[in-house]
Amino acid sequence: GGGAGGEQRAACTKPPFVVGNRVLATASFDRKAHAANVIAVRGEGDGPGGAQDEDAVHYYVHYVGHDRRLDEWVVRRLCEMYSANAEQALSPRADAALAQDARRATRNLKRRYERMHNVAGSLEDLPEIDQKLEKEHEEKTKVKYIQTVHFGRFELDTWYYSPYPAEYGTASHLYVCEHSLKYFKQRSSLLAHRERLLVKHPPGEEIYRGTAVAAGNGARNGRPAPELSVFEVDGARNKLYCQNLCLFAKLFLDHKTLYFDVEPFLFYVMCERNEQGEYEIAGYFSKEKNNKTNQYNLACILTLPTHQRKGYGSFLIAFSYELSKREGKAGTPERPLSDLGQVSYRSFWRKRIIRHLAETRGAISIQEVADSLGMLEEDVVSTLQDLGLVMYWKGQHIVSATPKVIEEHCRLIGDTSNEVRVQADRLIWTPKSWS
Repeated sequence: GGGAGGEQRAACTKPPFVVGNRVLATASFDRKAHAANVIAVRGEGDGPGGAQDEDAVHYYVHYVGHDRRLDEWVVRRLCEMYSANAEQALSPRADAALAQDARRATRNLKRRYERMHNVAGSLEDLPEIDQKLEKEHEEKTKVKYIQTVHFGRFELDTWYYSPYPAEYGTASHLYVCEHSLKYFKQRSSLLAHRERLLVKHPPGEEIYRGTAVAAGNGARNGRPAPELSVFEVDGARNKLYCQNLCLFAKLFLDHKTLYFDVEPFLFYVMCERNEQGEYEIAGYFSKEKNNKTNQYNLACILTLPTHQRKGYGSFLIAFSYELSKREGKAGTPERPLSDLGQVSYRSFWRKRIIRHLAETRGAISIQEVADSLGMLEEDVVSTLQDLGLVMYWKGQHIVSATPKVIEEHCRLIGDTSNEVRVQADRLIWTPKSWS
């Protein structure tokens, strides 16, 4: 009797779902039911109850209206049949008025809002060729198999799909060495690798060593500020390391296509360095070597989730501009930027331009702003447009802001004295010829 009763309790009383179905799934991020589309199914027939075992069947779902980084595998017993009435009852929303206002907004106003607040535009707003590429990208990367990764002292939830080799890419958990970035399926393999590891910092040349706070501030949150180091890593000389870096970064970046063709790029890997002299990767950016024909000073940027909200994104961007300054040219990032990259750049440009305008006496042209900051003129114009500080007069854009308006913007961006600034005198680097 006991065995039969156990099987009865395990049997699924809910209908099986298939790819393409819409369900109500209980999300891990808030433990509430949300409308979700089923993208993939796994585990059917694997449990003691076969296809009827609700603990064996998992659905990979995308929550409607949410970022793809929240896509996840959900066990069958946490999924219900979808109906609009059921969704409203379980997850009531108070955004009907907002939706109505959004419908009234013109397309230009909507796009401006999206630029300022980093809201992703709809697929229909993209040019036809970009719509096709976006759909192909979503199809190739729609299922995120690796859910968590062990990295140094951290256990991280991943955000996106990454094309690790088959036997690793379909594992739900990976172990990644925080020094070499090599990846393993078993903890024992990682520990054995660490025992053999001699170099415990990124390969390449350490070109920068500074502090993680502005000059004059010796501590952060009551703790000694960590030292920061930046290593220049050549993708041709350290191919495996750079490939592993790209694969690991893809777990936290949606639109990233560089995984294996790393030879034409340089990687600038930022580390925190503690009192014991140990290095811990905090982020990186890459740039193309032979970029004399363009002004791109950054191809990809990532601050690891373990070190976000420390100002390191702005630091990496400022570092790329400092390198461009040493090269004697203006710089700009390659497009398209990742969602987090867009947030970092827009914040960085606004603060930089507002500070410069506040420090400048009298009238100043947009070209003068661009030349002083090492930025492209179009980046200055787009930033000033977002801030409402530019006008078009006699065939050209001009800065349009009174001292009072500038003062108000300075108040809005807040105190920047504790920003992590690049200490130019700590950068030991000269431009190289890669021809």
